[in-house]
Amino acid sequence: MGYFVDLKAAAIVYGRRLHTISLLVFKADGLPWPVGKLERAGRALVYRTESGGFNVLLWREGELGYALVSDVNAGDLLLLASKLAPPA
Repeated sequence: MGYFVDLKAAAIVYGRRLHTISLLVFKADGLPWPVGKLERAGRALVYRTESGGFNVLLWREGELGYALVSDVNAGDLLLLASKLAPPA
């Protein structure tokens, strides 16, 4: 268990070389979703931003929100998101 912003989230941790990648899954109700800045992750569309040296990818599927967070490069994170996020 963990938190994304102020929401309780299930946390799944992956390893990529010497880096950690966290996948957080949370109820998306009440969370303001960004508009624009969508990028392709395979056939999926995700919102990408950077904060404090970490790349963050966000997407929503139904009532659940997903966040991938890591210091790996954005390309590697987008590749993982393309395998996890639903097609747009």
